[in-house]
Amino acid sequence: METRPVIPLTPTLSDIMLESLAVGSLVVLWVTCIMAYGDLPDIIPVHFSLDGEADRFGSKNSVWFLPVIATVLYFILTFLNRIPYRFNYLKKITDLNAHHQYTLATRLIRWEKFLVIVVLFLTFESMRMAVSDYNLEFGTWLLPLVMVLILGPVIVYLLLSLTGD
Repeated sequence: METRPVIPLTPTLSDIMLESLAVGSLVVLWVTCIMAYGDLPDIIPVHFSLDGEADRFGSKNSVWFLPVIATVLYFILTFLNRIPYRFNYLKKITDLNAHHQYTLATRLIRWEKFLVIVVLFLTFESMRMAVSDYNLEFGTWLLPLVMVLILGPVIVYLLLSLTGD
């Protein structure tokens, strides 16, 4: 394995804002689940078809699955963000380009951390709406929206990574 420079990265204001958005989204997800739990029926929809129709049901305790997954992912991605010199890169990492490449990679992880929590929150909201009078049809646009949210930053990262130093 090649030896890469281990350099400290100072988070920018946008990095700090992304971290704050991720933490805030995680808190909102937990608070929403806690507040909605008492009003949920014993059986709730836990999976939806591409048409937005509930196609699998489970106990209302399944609402805890999404915040737990979001929290675990948050901590894993936070840990990984501390070791950018161990990531795989499209370009060979040198002393000259390490700071740029590490900054791009850690920012991508921050974006993904925030967006994964947002996607899980949307999924929770679709479950909650399926059992209440409040109804916002996610329908067929939820999957394309999720794909754009998750893959959009990856595509931007790849373009910036390949065109930068």
